[in-house]
Amino acid sequence: DWLQPEQAFRMIKAAEGVDPEFGILLHFLLYTGCRLNEGLGLTCDKLIIDEAFAYLPQTKNEDPRGVHLPPVLVAALANHPRGLSRGKEKVFRFRK
Repeated sequence: DWLQPEQAFRMIKAAEGVDPEFGILLHFLLYTGCRLNEGLGLTCDKLIIDEAFAYLPQTKNEDPRGVHLPPVLVAALANHPRGLSRGKEKVFRFRK
């Protein structure tokens, strides 16, 4: 099904308590509507934080798309524990 906003915020907070990077991944997925594979495949060079934008070169339907990053997500990404100046490395270290 889907989460009510209060449930989503509780889930993010709990995830941040376990691992800050996991909390940021949940922020990304919930605020952008991206699929898990899209979030896990995102590389640092595809994020343009100053423009609140991410570029997904391939989606489920094989087409690229741009993703708007709302201010709360920009703030979360800016505080990424491993930073975002890692070129073609993945933003998130997790695997499916």
